[in-house]
Amino acid sequence: MGLRFIFLFSFLTVILSISAQENTKITAGDIAADFTFIDNHGREAYMSEINSDYIVLFFYNPDCEHCHQYLTKMKQDNLLKDFVAQKVVSVIAVAVESSQEEFMNTFYELPILWYKGYCEQCEEIIDNYLMKVPAIFVLDDTKTVVLSDISTKELKSFLKNIDK
Repeated sequence: MGLRFIFLFSFLTVILSISAQENTKITAGDIAADFTFIDNHGREAYMSEINSDYIVLFFYNPDCEHCHQYLTKMKQDNLLKDFVAQKVVSVIAVAVESSQEEFMNTFYELPILWYKGYCEQCEEIIDNYLMKVPAIFVLDDTKTVVLSDISTKELKSFLKNIDK
């Protein structure tokens, strides 16, 4: 019985360890994983090339109603608008697992000063960031994750505490 218990315990520990590794996503305090997306001009863009005091990553799907609700709240946030205009905050909106056509259906809904694009395969984004869409992450100027997978309400609260 003792050996059977040790074997079963060891087996479950290995399985749980593998499962935990597969579900590891970027969280606050982690350095953000770089990713590429296709911008509205059809060019490959890199998250790491965008420099700002803070970067808001907004991952969405053009067919997702909940994503549109997030987008509407973000567009209506005057503090976010002001910080983007002052170049204190940059917003990168990426339509995940979307074609260029699907992305272009929502392109004009996105504010003009936001970086925007899409990715069809999105392995880098899905593997490192996403459990669901919509998803919002906040990075600092060193690309360290300040907040991970937050709501629009949490984003608004964060923006109120920026000293600029």
